Amino acid sequence: MRGVDVAITQADVLDHFRREVKIPNIESRIQYISPLYHAEVHIYAREEFKTVNDLAGKKVAFNTPGSAANLTGQVVFQRLGIEVDPVLINNALALEKMRTGDLSAVVHVVGKPNDLFARFKPEPGFHFIPVEYSSRFEDYYVPATLASEDYPSLISAGETVSTIAVPTVLAVFNWPTTSDRYRRIARFIEAYFAKYDQLQQPPFQPKWREINFAGKVPGWTRYRVADEAIAKMKPAQNEAALRSKFDTFLSSRAAANSLTNRDREELFNQFLKWQGR
Repeated sequence: MRGVDVAITQADVLDHFRREVKIPNIESRIQYISPLYHAEVHIYAREEFKTVNDLAGKKVAFNTPGSAANLTGQVVFQRLGIEVDPVLINNALALEKMRTGDLSAVVHVVGKPNDLFARFKPEPGFHFIPVEYSSRFEDYYVPATLASEDYPSLISAGETVSTIAVPTVLAVFNWPTTSDRYRRIARFIEAYFAKYDQLQQPPFQPKWREINFAGKVPGWTRYRVADEAIAKMKPAQNEAALRSKFDTFLSSRAAANSLTNRDREELFNQFLKWQGR
């Protein structure tokens, strides 16, 4: 949308707009700041539908236009070669239509556990349909599961349902470096990386703790400001992590007890040089 600086979207969406919508030069106009959490594909169906293939030709809800379920959900069915009759309505209404038999299934692409299903009163026979990971999904997606711990009222204790997940991306418009919008985004990115550890603490969503902010997103280009911010963070973070591992290693050796602080520091510096080579 015109004038939007930053957006949360799915990693497969850029490829969809490149291949299907054919927006020219979109990969240079839309870049990313960091990957976020994984969003699992939830396919919740009536009792008579046991597999994804059973939904061929049926009415399936994909949330509202522009939503993750609408875009990623339909991409998943396209890759599986399964044609369904898509219905674009909000999930609460879609679940009501499932009860009356007007809809066969609801597709939702969101980080688990999600309130839509976690707080949903189960209907007899309604269940999650598995989506098996295969070579069709190896570019953007990863294998995932929905478990009873995620949805205790919908999945029996100890059971899991196979599915796939797609990385969520913090996307950004590539404004010219001379623009005021560029400077505003730069300030946002600086604050975002400086305070990201706060987002990984309660009461924020537990999914924040799964995020690797320095991770790469296939098919996307990292925004230059974000790249520079991560480069500044890496040396301190890496050295702290290495020092922690080094100290753990030393503590497991009996001879380490006789080392002075200076000896330990000298050994650690030698270790860093060895690691660099």
